[in-house]
Amino acid sequence: DLSKKHPILVARKLRLMIKSLEEDASQSSNNIKKQNNNSNNNFETKQTKEGRLCNAHVSFAIATTSHGNILKIKPKHWGYSYTESLWISILDILTSLPFEVIYTCGLQLGVLDLFAVYFRLLFVQGNLLKESVSSGGTTVTASATTAMTRIGNRLSSLLVPFQSANKGEWKRWSTMGCIEGLEGLGCVKNVAERCGVIIGVDNDSAIQEQDRTEPKDE
Repeated sequence: DLSKKHPILVARKLRLMIKSLEEDASQSSNNIKKQNNNSNNNFETKQTKEGRLCNAHVSFAIATTSHGNILKIKPKHWGYSYTESLWISILDILTSLPFEVIYTCGLQLGVLDLFAVYFRLLFVQGNLLKESVSSGGTTVTASATTAMTRIGNRLSSLLVPFQSANKGEWKRWSTMGCIEGLEGLGCVKNVAERCGVIIGVDNDSAIQEQDRTEPKDE
Protein backbone atom coordinates (compact mmCIF):
# COMPACT_ATOMS: atom_id res chain seq x y z
CA ASP A 1 0.00 0.00 0.00
CA LEU A 2 1.64 3.22 -1.22
CA SER A 3 -0.03 5.39 1.42
CA LYS A 4 1.53 3.31 4.22
CA LYS A 5 4.97 2.83 2.69
CA HIS A 6 5.37 6.36 1.32
CA PRO A 7 2.90 8.66 3.15
CA ILE A 8 4.82 11.84 2.28
CA LEU A 9 4.63 10.98 -1.41
CA VAL A 10 0.86 10.52 -1.16
CA ALA A 11 0.50 13.77 0.82
CA ARG A 12 2.18 15.61 -2.03
CA LYS A 13 -0.78 14.63 -4.21
CA LEU A 14 -3.29 16.55 -2.06
CA ARG A 15 -3.60 19.40 -4.58
CA LEU A 16 -4.31 16.87 -7.32
CA MET A 17 -7.03 15.34 -5.13
CA ILE A 18 -8.58 18.77 -4.61
CA LYS A 19 -8.58 19.38 -8.37
CA SER A 20 -10.28 16.03 -8.99
CA LEU A 21 -13.02 16.73 -6.45
CA GLU A 22 -13.62 20.27 -7.68
CA GLU A 23 -14.00 19.04 -11.24
CA ASP A 24 -16.24 16.14 -10.24
CA ALA A 25 -18.73 18.43 -8.48
CA SER A 26 -18.61 21.00 -11.26
CA GLN A 27 -21.15 21.26 -14.08
CA SER A 28 -18.66 22.90 -16.43
CA SER A 29 -18.18 19.65 -18.33
CA ASN A 30 -21.87 19.72 -19.29
CA ASN A 31 -21.67 23.03 -21.16
CA ILE A 32 -23.29 22.81 -24.60
CA LYS A 33 -20.66 22.98 -27.29
CA LYS A 34 -20.82 22.99 -31.06
CA GLN A 35 -17.79 21.76 -32.91
CA ASN A 36 -17.28 22.77 -36.53
CA ASN A 37 -14.88 20.36 -38.24
CA ASN A 38 -13.66 21.82 -41.53
CA SER A 39 -10.67 21.42 -43.79
CA ASN A 40 -8.54 23.57 -41.48
CA ASN A 41 -9.42 21.39 -38.43
CA ASN A 42 -10.75 24.48 -36.64
CA PHE A 43 -13.65 24.34 -34.21
CA GLU A 44 -16.00 26.94 -32.80
CA THR A 45 -17.68 26.77 -29.40
CA LYS A 46 -21.00 28.58 -28.95
CA GLN A 47 -23.71 28.76 -26.34
CA THR A 48 -27.17 28.09 -27.73
CA LYS A 49 -28.67 30.85 -25.57
CA GLU A 50 -26.88 33.83 -24.08
CA GLY A 51 -28.94 35.22 -21.24
CA ARG A 52 -28.91 36.88 -17.86
CA LEU A 53 -30.32 35.31 -14.73
CA CYS A 54 -32.90 37.75 -13.41
CA ASN A 55 -35.15 35.87 -11.00
CA ALA A 56 -33.97 32.75 -9.14
CA HIS A 57 -36.34 30.20 -7.60
CA VAL A 58 -35.92 26.96 -5.70
CA SER A 59 -36.40 24.56 -8.63
CA PHE A 60 -36.09 26.82 -11.65
CA ALA A 61 -35.20 30.33 -12.75
CA ILE A 62 -36.40 32.86 -15.27
CA ALA A 63 -33.77 34.04 -17.75
CA THR A 64 -33.93 36.84 -20.28
CA THR A 65 -32.02 36.23 -23.50
CA SER A 66 -30.20 38.87 -25.50
CA HIS A 67 -33.18 38.89 -27.91
CA GLY A 68 -35.69 39.67 -25.15
CA ASN A 69 -37.15 36.17 -24.96
CA ILE A 70 -38.12 34.68 -21.60
CA LEU A 71 -36.89 31.18 -20.76
CA LYS A 72 -37.67 28.90 -17.83
CA ILE A 73 -34.45 27.11 -16.92
CA LYS A 74 -33.13 24.87 -14.16
CA PRO A 75 -29.70 26.19 -13.17
CA LYS A 76 -26.94 23.75 -12.24
CA HIS A 77 -24.40 24.83 -9.66
CA TRP A 78 -21.29 23.37 -8.10
CA GLY A 79 -22.10 20.47 -5.80
CA TYR A 80 -25.50 19.63 -7.29
CA SER A 81 -24.08 16.29 -8.42
CA TYR A 82 -20.99 14.30 -7.51
CA THR A 83 -19.48 10.82 -7.68
CA GLU A 84 -19.79 9.35 -4.19
CA SER A 85 -17.19 6.61 -4.76
CA LEU A 86 -14.54 9.21 -5.64
CA TRP A 87 -15.21 11.36 -2.58
CA ILE A 88 -15.23 8.31 -0.28
CA SER A 89 -12.06 6.81 -1.78
CA ILE A 90 -10.04 9.99 -1.20
CA LEU A 91 -11.13 10.06 2.44
CA ASP A 92 -10.10 6.41 2.73
CA ILE A 93 -6.67 7.27 1.33
CA LEU A 94 -6.25 10.02 3.93
CA THR A 95 -7.40 7.70 6.70
CA SER A 96 -4.60 5.28 5.82
CA LEU A 97 -1.97 8.00 6.29
CA PRO A 98 -0.35 8.53 9.72
CA PHE A 99 -1.98 11.46 11.50
CA GLU A 100 1.45 12.91 12.29
CA VAL A 101 1.97 13.24 8.53
CA ILE A 102 -1.48 14.67 7.75
CA TYR A 103 -1.38 17.27 10.50
CA THR A 104 2.23 18.37 10.16
CA CYS A 105 3.54 18.52 6.58
CA GLY A 106 0.01 17.90 5.30
CA LEU A 107 -0.97 21.35 6.57
CA GLN A 108 1.55 22.92 4.19
CA LEU A 109 0.54 20.62 1.34
CA GLY A 110 -3.14 21.60 1.36
CA VAL A 111 -5.04 19.16 3.56
CA LEU A 112 -7.17 21.94 5.08
CA ASP A 113 -8.14 23.11 1.59
CA LEU A 114 -9.14 19.53 0.84
CA PHE A 115 -11.35 19.43 3.93
CA ALA A 116 -12.90 22.74 2.84
CA VAL A 117 -14.05 21.17 -0.44
CA TYR A 118 -15.84 18.45 1.52
CA PHE A 119 -17.58 21.00 3.74
CA ARG A 120 -18.75 22.90 0.68
CA LEU A 121 -20.22 19.74 -0.80
CA LEU A 122 -21.95 18.81 2.45
CA PHE A 123 -23.42 22.29 2.75
CA VAL A 124 -24.73 22.36 -0.83
CA GLN A 125 -26.12 18.84 -0.63
CA GLY A 126 -27.71 19.61 2.74
CA ASN A 127 -29.60 22.53 1.25
CA LEU A 128 -30.70 20.40 -1.71
CA LEU A 129 -31.96 17.71 0.64
CA LYS A 130 -34.05 20.26 2.53
CA GLU A 131 -35.58 21.41 -0.76
CA SER A 132 -36.25 17.79 -1.73
CA VAL A 133 -38.02 17.11 1.57
CA SER A 134 -40.21 20.18 1.16
CA SER A 135 -41.18 18.99 -2.33
CA GLY A 136 -41.91 15.41 -1.21
CA GLY A 137 -38.94 13.67 -2.81
CA THR A 138 -38.67 10.95 -0.17
CA THR A 139 -36.96 8.23 -2.26
CA VAL A 140 -34.19 10.45 -3.57
CA THR A 141 -33.80 12.08 -0.18
CA ALA A 142 -33.26 8.76 1.61
CA SER A 143 -30.45 7.63 -0.67
CA ALA A 144 -28.85 11.09 -0.75
CA THR A 145 -28.99 11.35 3.04
CA THR A 146 -27.28 7.97 3.38
CA ALA A 147 -24.50 9.06 1.04
CA MET A 148 -23.99 12.33 2.90
CA THR A 149 -23.92 10.48 6.23
CA ARG A 150 -21.18 8.18 4.96
CA ILE A 151 -19.08 11.10 3.77
CA GLY A 152 -19.70 13.10 6.94
CA ASN A 153 -18.76 10.19 9.22
CA ARG A 154 -15.53 9.52 7.36
CA LEU A 155 -14.66 13.20 7.45
CA SER A 156 -15.26 13.26 11.20
CA SER A 157 -12.99 10.25 11.70
CA LEU A 158 -10.21 12.29 10.11
CA LEU A 159 -10.87 15.60 11.84
CA VAL A 160 -11.33 14.44 15.43
CA PRO A 161 -7.70 13.19 15.70
CA PHE A 162 -6.53 16.58 14.37
CA GLN A 163 -7.21 18.09 17.80
CA SER A 164 -4.88 15.72 19.63
CA ALA A 165 -2.27 15.50 16.86
CA ASN A 166 -1.75 19.28 16.57
CA LYS A 167 -3.87 21.11 19.11
CA GLY A 168 -2.57 24.59 18.32
CA GLU A 169 -3.23 24.39 14.59
CA TRP A 170 -6.59 22.68 15.18
CA LYS A 171 -7.77 25.48 17.46
CA ARG A 172 -6.55 28.17 15.06
CA TRP A 173 -8.26 26.48 12.11
CA SER A 174 -11.53 25.61 13.84
CA THR A 175 -12.09 28.93 15.60
CA MET A 176 -10.37 31.44 13.31
CA GLY A 177 -10.37 29.80 9.90
CA CYS A 178 -13.14 30.10 7.30
CA ILE A 179 -14.32 27.92 4.44
CA GLU A 180 -13.98 29.61 1.05
CA GLY A 181 -17.45 30.30 -0.30
CA LEU A 182 -19.06 29.85 3.12
CA GLU A 183 -17.54 32.82 4.91
CA GLY A 184 -21.01 34.07 5.85
CA LEU A 185 -21.41 31.11 8.20
CA GLY A 186 -18.45 32.18 10.30
CA CYS A 187 -15.59 30.00 11.49
CA VAL A 188 -14.97 26.37 10.55
CA LYS A 189 -16.56 25.13 13.76
CA ASN A 190 -19.84 26.84 12.82
CA VAL A 191 -19.74 25.32 9.34
CA ALA A 192 -19.06 21.87 10.79
CA GLU A 193 -22.03 22.16 13.13
CA ARG A 194 -24.23 23.28 10.23
CA CYS A 195 -23.09 20.24 8.21
CA GLY A 196 -23.42 17.83 11.14
CA VAL A 197 -19.70 16.98 11.20
CA ILE A 198 -17.83 16.48 14.47
CA ILE A 199 -14.36 18.02 14.25
CA GLY A 200 -13.25 17.65 17.88
CA VAL A 201 -14.15 18.22 21.50
CA ASP A 202 -14.97 21.71 22.70
CA ASN A 203 -13.04 21.67 25.97
CA ASP A 204 -14.62 24.87 27.25
CA SER A 205 -18.11 23.46 26.72
CA ALA A 206 -17.09 20.17 28.29
CA ILE A 207 -15.82 21.94 31.38
CA GLN A 208 -19.01 23.99 31.65
CA GLU A 209 -21.11 20.84 31.29
CA GLN A 210 -19.04 19.10 33.98
CA ASP A 211 -19.53 22.05 36.34
CA ARG A 212 -23.30 21.83 35.84
CA THR A 213 -23.43 18.09 36.50
CA GLU A 214 -21.06 17.84 39.47
CA PRO A 215 -22.78 18.06 42.88
CA LYS A 216 -22.07 21.21 44.86
CA ASP A 217 -20.55 20.97 48.32
CA GLU A 218 -22.90 22.11 51.03
